Amino acid sequence: MAIPYEILGALAIFGVSTWSLGENKFFQELSGASFAIYLIHILFIGLFDQLLGKFVVTRIFAPIIIIMFVFGIIMLFKLLSKMLRLEKVFSLVTGVRNIK
Repeated sequence: MAIPYEILGALAIFGVSTWSLGENKFFQELSGASFAIYLIHILFIGLFDQLLGKFVVTRIFAPIIIIMFVFGIIMLFKLLSKMLRLEKVFSLVTGVRNIK
């Protein structure tokens, strides 16, 4: 029963991979921070579940809200590390790649 959904998912991934998102600065930053998002988002799941878990709408969009919240925190700390000239330390600790 799950095989049609897996085929649809694979086709969706192949379809999205043909989009020209490579030049978009937002998606470049998001892909550069993807490993750090993966590591850090676990810390915020319980918090968001307590704060937003009562509403159905926020339950549906909770993964996107958490990812965008964590991405915002990462970008804030990336900016702070740039101001303090600690970009290499920040990249090493968080796993964020430097997008030029």
